[in-house]
Amino acid sequence: MNESNRPQQDDLAGPARGLSNAQQALIVIAATAIVAASLLCPTLILIAPSDEQRFTNALLGAVCFVFASLLALLAFATWRRRNASSKKQVPQAHAAVITKERRRLRIVRGPGEVLPHSRDGEEVSLEDLRDQRLTIHGEYITSDNARPKLRWEAIWQIADLVVYLDSAAEPKMILEGVLQSRMLYYIARYARKDLAGKLKEIADAVVAESNRHTGRYGIYVVAANFTQVDIPGEPPKSPKPGEAEAERVRNLDGAVREANPRTMLHIERLARINRDQGDSSKQGG
Repeated sequence: MNESNRPQQDDLAGPARGLSNAQQALIVIAATAIVAASLLCPTLILIAPSDEQRFTNALLGAVCFVFASLLALLAFATWRRRNASSKKQVPQAHAAVITKERRRLRIVRGPGEVLPHSRDGEEVSLEDLRDQRLTIHGEYITSDNARPKLRWEAIWQIADLVVYLDSAAEPKMILEGVLQSRMLYYIARYARKDLAGKLKEIADAVVAESNRHTGRYGIYVVAANFTQVDIPGEPPKSPKPGEAEAERVRNLDGAVREANPRTMLHIERLARINRDQGDSSKQGG
């Protein structure tokens, strides 16, 4: 990493930091006025020729001192107000990234505050270091060509902020792409009938495999879990030619047998008589 990009802890230094040129000039004028008034008051008293003149000079010196003090208080209040509005609070589990012209200058981790150099064009952005959730949903394909619709979420965090900032321009998009591709791969390994019992195993495998790829971007996947699962049922099978008619005859035969067994015995007896008559006619011929 270049020296200019190396992160540094903000030291929040001093009173002059972040002040404009006008504010610095105001402080210098106020300090000069106080010093001048402090020296002028005793000088006027010492050089006065009479007691009445000394009193007048002392009063004049006191007025000058008070005016200089008020000017100093005004300058101090302006400086405090300016600093308070410029400071950026950095909460717990967050980090402030100070940049100038898209170049990173330093990183401040919370809790704390940071005071950027406004006159130098510095900018402050906050990065959340807590666990974050990424929701993904889509249609997947099992090994037997079923198409379950799954909604799931991945819990992730920034594990290495410097690597995260120095990686690709859109690390979150890369994270989503890696998670989605891993989920597609593991769903395709199972059949529809086994999928419901393998969801926990699939989620753990997606987390472990994804972390092998996201580590180079400073991202760590904590866990993954399914929030909505829609697995389609067994699709209807198309009957082969002749199977539908044979199934209809079997169903009709079963229905007749269950309805009236005596009717079936009569039908069977008539069938035997017809066969016997047919045999007799053949023999007579």
